[in-house]
Amino acid sequence: MSKKFVLTATFLFILLFCYAAIAKGRDIVVFQSQMMQSPLIPRQLVSLLSYAVPVIEFGTAFLLAIEKTRLIGFYFSYFIMFSFSVYLVLLLSLYSGNIPCACGGILGKLGYTSHLIFNIFFCAAAFVAILILSKKK
Repeated sequence: MSKKFVLTATFLFILLFCYAAIAKGRDIVVFQSQMMQSPLIPRQLVSLLSYAVPVIEFGTAFLLAIEKTRLIGFYFSYFIMFSFSVYLVLLLSLYSGNIPCACGGILGKLGYTSHLIFNIFFCAAAFVAILILSKKK
């Protein structure tokens, strides 16, 4: 059961991160424009982040794809999903929520509350996978 959970979570995270990275990279100008509208992202960092985020997402997917680096990949996955969840909570609590989501693709169409639920689900999945893989070592 635990092996199936880890493999399913691995597949879902690889799919998620590759999809998100491709969606952002496919239209980097739109991604940058959406980030520029965020009151929480310093303008000076938008250019760097617009390239770094897809690279980190692809890198995390790569770590997950290799069994020897999978645990590290799940730590990265948890950190990414947790960080973005905190970002969403701050946006929801401090601002009106009319700021466009810079997630790209279908994920960008989710409302902030739905996106937060989505992220919490993936945070929990990464956390459980970390526990399972840590016990194996």
